[in-house]
Amino acid sequence: MRPSVDHLAEISGLREGQLAQVSFPLLLLALSVHQRTAVLELKRRQVQKNLTMEHGVPVECRSNLAHETLGRFLVGAGALPEEVFNTTLSESLARSVPLGEVLVEKNLIGHYELFRFLQQNLARKLLDLFAWQDGEFRLRFDPPAVTSPLKVKVPQLLLTGLLRFAPQREVDFAVAPLLGRPLAIHPQPHVPLSELRLSESHTKAFQLLAVPRSLGDLAQAAGLPFPEVCRLVYALSLLGALAPVDELPALSASTSAPAPAPTLAPAVGITTSTLVIPAGIRAPGAQAPGEVARLRNQVMETYLKHREQDVFDLLAVEPDAAFPVVQDRFLEFAERYAPWRFADSQLESVREKARELFLTGAAGFGLLSDPEQRNILRERRRTLQQRKAGGPNPSSIAIKTDLLDPRVQFQKGKSYMEQGKYKAALQEIEFAVDCDPQNSIYRAELAWCRFMESPSTGGRKAVPELEEAVRIDPQCGIAYFYGGQILGDLERFDQAEDWLRRANKILAPDRRPLDALRDLAAKRKKKG
Repeated sequence: MRPSVDHLAEISGLREGQLAQVSFPLLLLALSVHQRTAVLELKRRQVQKNLTMEHGVPVECRSNLAHETLGRFLVGAGALPEEVFNTTLSESLARSVPLGEVLVEKNLIGHYELFRFLQQNLARKLLDLFAWQDGEFRLRFDPPAVTSPLKVKVPQLLLTGLLRFAPQREVDFAVAPLLGRPLAIHPQPHVPLSELRLSESHTKAFQLLAVPRSLGDLAQAAGLPFPEVCRLVYALSLLGALAPVDELPALSASTSAPAPAPTLAPAVGITTSTLVIPAGIRAPGAQAPGEVARLRNQVMETYLKHREQDVFDLLAVEPDAAFPVVQDRFLEFAERYAPWRFADSQLESVREKARELFLTGAAGFGLLSDPEQRNILRERRRTLQQRKAGGPNPSSIAIKTDLLDPRVQFQKGKSYMEQGKYKAALQEIEFAVDCDPQNSIYRAELAWCRFMESPSTGGRKAVPELEEAVRIDPQCGIAYFYGGQILGDLERFDQAEDWLRRANKILAPDRRPLDALRDLAAKRKKKG
C-alpha cells in the first residue's frame, strides 16, 4: 500500500507503461519525489494529455479537450459570457495573441484573476486524471524550455485527487490489505506534511493514529463514515504518512511515532513560508483596498510573462545600456517586488510570486554585472529575435488532433435517449464522461441511460455510478432524482425516499421529485 523509496525510484525512471499497472497518482508521486523534469504523455482511448513537469512540479498540461481550453473554462466557471468569449477568441486568433492577454487588454479580467483562473484550469485538467484507471503513458526526459509561470503543489494535488476523484473500486482494492491491521503515523513520509491541508475532521482522524488503530476503530473514534476513512487512509498511505505498524521502522504494536499535524484548511491552498524582513527595513502597514488590488495586479502582470522574457525585458533595460542605467533599472525592479512590501496579510496570495520575481531579477542583474555573461545574453537575444522573424516555431509537444467537445456528444446522447435509442445514447454519453469525468450530470445521465436500456440488470450497476456522482458533487440533484427512482424499482424504499427528498430540496421548484415520491408511496403501499 505504502510505496517504498526504491519502488518510487524505479517508477520515476520508466519510459512507458500502462496506467492499469502504474496508476497516475503513483506515477505523479514518483516524478515529484525524484524531482524529474519531463513530459508525461497520457492517452486513454480518444483523450490525450501532455503534462510537463519541471523538477517534479506540474507547470503545464495540454489536452485535446475543448472544455479544458482557457476560454471554455472561463465560460463554464461563469466568469465570461459565451458571446464575449466568441468575440474575444476571434480577435485572439486574428492577432495571434493569447486569449488571456486580449481579455486583460479589454479590462474583462485583471492579471490577478487571470492567474487564478489559469491555475484553477491547470488543477482541473490534472484532477481528471485521477479517474483514469486504464490508458497508456510515455515519459520524455528532453522537454522543451518551459515558459509557463504556473505551479501545482503535488502533495495537495494528490490528497485532493484521491479524496474526491479516485474511483471507489480503486480505493477498495488499495485498502483491502489493511483491513484488520493496526495502522500508525509513519515517521518518514514521502512528502512534507506541512504541505498538506486537511479538513478539521480529517486532521483529527490523522492525529488519532498517534496510537495504532485499525480502519474500523479509526472510523469509530473519528466519528466518520467508514468509506470516507478508507479514502483518507488510502491517500495518506500513498503519500507515505501512514503504514501498518508491522511495517514501521523500529516500532512495535505498543508504540507509535507522532508526526506534526498538517496545516488546517477546508480547501486546496498554498502554504507559504514565514516572511523574514531584513534588519533595518520596516514592514509597511495595512494597505488600502485599492492599493491591495493594484499591487496584486502589478505582481501578476509581471509574473505571468516573466518566464517568457530574457533579463533585458524583465528589467526593462536596453541590451547596450550603460552599466549605471542597468543598476538603476535593477534597483527600481527590486524595490517594486521586494518581498517585505507584501507583508500585509491581504497580499499573502502574491507574496511568494513577488519573492520569485525579486530573486529572478537579482540573478539577472548578477549576470549583467559580468561583461562576458552580458555579451552572451546579448548574442542569445539577437539569435532568438532572428528565429522569431523567420516564423513561429510550433511546440514539440502540441497535440496534433482536433479538439474533442464532450458537450456535443452529451447532447447527441440526450437526443437519442428522448427517441428511446438507448444503446446509441450510451455510446455518446460514455464518450462525454470519458472526456469530462468531473461532470456529475454526465455521470448521472449515463447511469439512468444504462438503467433504461436494461431495467432488469442495469439498475444494480447504475446505483453505484449515481453514488459516485453525488459523492463528487453533493449538489447534483438529477443524480438523486434518478437514484431515487431506481432504488424504488429495486424495492429499497427507505433509501429511495431519502434520495428523492434530497432531489426535491435541490431541484425545487421542479416538481418531478414530488411526483416520484407519490409514486413511491403508492408502490410501497401496494407491496404491503
